[in-house]
Amino acid sequence: MTDGLANQGKTQPQPRKPSTLSDVGSALRRGIAELWGAAQLSDDERFPQFYEAYKANDYLQGLQRSDAVQIFRARAKHTLLLSDRARQGWSATTVCRLCGKQEETALHVLSEYQEMVG
Repeated sequence: MTDGLANQGKTQPQPRKPSTLSDVGSALRRGIAELWGAAQLSDDERFPQFYEAYKANDYLQGLQRSDAVQIFRARAKHTLLLSDRARQGWSATTVCRLCGKQEETALHVLSEYQEMVG
């Protein structure tokens, strides 16, 4: 739905003054309310449509559960990497345990240590 709103917004006249976060939030809520109102569907009717759209666009469906969980955890920044653990208050350092030089992030580990990529 947000992609549709973004694509629709690209074709609309753009404001010349900078928008505040509050202005953007209000505009999004108005746009979503207009979409919901145009559909004239109850919440019970909307949910199956969202679920089917989610299933159609979710590539995690074809993965084994353990792989899908790892991808979800990486997206949520809830991994065992020190950068994530430090953000959560579980580690005092973010220095990579393998090289001791750079911050231990997903990008660093996946780009520097190809043998770890499954």
